[in-house]
Formats: sequence, C-alpha cells, structure tokens
Amino acid sequence: MASPRVRKLAGRTRSANMQHATCPCAMRGANGKKSTKKPAKRDACYRKVKARYSVWPSAYASGALVKCRKVGAANWGNSSNKKKKKRGKGKSA
Repeated sequence: MASPRVRKLAGRTRSANMQHATCPCAMRGANGKKSTKKPAKRDACYRKVKARYSVWPSAYASGALVKCRKVGAANWGNSSNKKKKKRGKGKSA
C-alpha cells in the first residue's frame, strides 16, 4: 500500500498532466495555428533508393537519394551503354 503522501503527490501529478493535455496552448505552435508536421517527400527516387539499400537511413542511402534527385529517377541506377575502344596489340606506323 502506498502512503498517503505518495497518493497525494500522484494525484497532483495526474491532474497536472490532464491540465496540460487539454490546454489549447499545447496543441498550437508559436504562431497560434495548429502545428502539423510537413509530410515526408516520397517520390520515385525515395522508393528506388529505399528498395536498393537494406539499412535505412544510412549515409550511403542518403547520398544515393541526393544523387537520384539530381539526375532524375528515370536516369538513376541505369548502367551506361558506352562501348569500350578496342586497342590493337601492335603499334601501327
């Protein structure tokens, strides 16, 4: 059993928490409007990079996301189709 002093302190804490939870100032931001979080940017690059990297977030994945957004989702992750130059074995004069 809790002592009367402990019960009294617990009652004060509970009532203070209830007052804080129902206070309209707690639900509003500094400018007086309701504060809402900005939705995260979930574009094609985000989906492509997240599918490729197993650890999210990581420095590698974040860097890849930046690179993808820089070149565009359609161009990111495609291997280049450059043909290698064939060099002859002997020198030609």
